[in-house]
Amino acid sequence: MSSELWLAEGFTSYYGGLVLARAEITSLDRLLGSLGRTISAVSTSPGARFRSAVDMSRLAPFVDAAQSVDRTYGANTFLSYYTHGAAIALGLDLTLRDRSDGAVTLDTFMRAMWERYGKPEGSEPPAVARPYDVEGARQVLVEVAGDAAFAEEFFSRHITGILRQHAPGDTVTVRYRRRDGSVDETRVTLGGAPGLEVVTLAARGSSRG
Repeated sequence: MSSELWLAEGFTSYYGGLVLARAEITSLDRLLGSLGRTISAVSTSPGARFRSAVDMSRLAPFVDAAQSVDRTYGANTFLSYYTHGAAIALGLDLTLRDRSDGAVTLDTFMRAMWERYGKPEGSEPPAVARPYDVEGARQVLVEVAGDAAFAEEFFSRHITGILRQHAPGDTVTVRYRRRDGSVDETRVTLGGAPGLEVVTLAARGSSRG
């Protein structure tokens, strides 16, 4: 049973769309639309009120093509660790960029994770000498961000803690800076009931004042 699928699967989901946009295979608008739907799904999921990202990961044996004799109402108690993790990745990426004025990003964190836990060792490339866990990921964030208090708060709020949800109809604003110094802003208006998708999504470029 794994507690880290929010990272292993969710961060991969985030990078899937991001890499396609970076390679200009898909458009920025399409990426923003996908991220908007992710934000909406997590913000309005009933399951996010009951379980943390770690808890969702541990439910994989019961939701990922496995069989169980227990009857559940998963639609109201479970949020996919793919979706949950992708939202966490987006939030961490934007937060690191904002805190460091663009010098530190999620790429920085993932490179550090690779250096410590991802590089294969020995004669069998798939094997790693040190598999990562939740605490290991937190320690890497401490080093990358240079702030133990920030890493502790981020993990306690978003990884091991329960998400604070926005009410339907709330508008969530996401801002991030491009390499040329301009700032893009994405506004997401959540649906009118749990499970509904984003109602409006807009993006615009501006200069930092």
